[in-house]
Amino acid sequence: MIFSALGGGTGSGSTEVVTRIAKEMGVLTFCICTKPFTFEGKSRMKIAEGAINEIRKYSDVTVVVSNQLLFKITNQYTTFRESFKIIDNLCASFVGSILDIFRTNGLINVDFADIESTIKEKGIGLMGVGYADGEESASEAAEKALSNPLLENVTMKTASNALVHIAGNDISLMEVEEIMQKIHNELGENVNIIHGMNIGEKK
Repeated sequence: MIFSALGGGTGSGSTEVVTRIAKEMGVLTFCICTKPFTFEGKSRMKIAEGAINEIRKYSDVTVVVSNQLLFKITNQYTTFRESFKIIDNLCASFVGSILDIFRTNGLINVDFADIESTIKEKGIGLMGVGYADGEESASEAAEKALSNPLLENVTMKTASNALVHIAGNDISLMEVEEIMQKIHNELGENVNIIHGMNIGEKK
């Protein structure tokens, strides 16, 4: 998994090299890139977009996070530091959700082969993470995972493969059905969905 902030010289130049080397070594590569704000200028945006085109040649799947889309979920009181914290937390949730698949023994396990079949040579990708609690937690978590306002120019409806991992304490059968039904409704009937579950006991 590779993270890169694009638009300058360091990230834009080095990420393409790293992904190319990983490809040559046969390493499964998941790249998450951030694009600059529009106010940073056309030059930085052009560099970022050029870098994404090069990265896509070598990365199995590339997720593009747009800084500009932060304006959709912030307001006039959101500080610049807080804005970047939103991006940091998003990337951390991506990493945490992938690591949880490997480091926990689930009721229905997802292994590396499942991840590989889902993302290998798939191009542009989308990733969502949803957390919720309370009576409507299943529906709320699914909706959050399906709608990520910071991911650019990609929709779930064009997906060919999907990996779904459900985790929680003592989830009911009806809640699982509700989550999966929402995902099927969003992705359509032709998508190949692999799902795993890690269900703890209610404390």
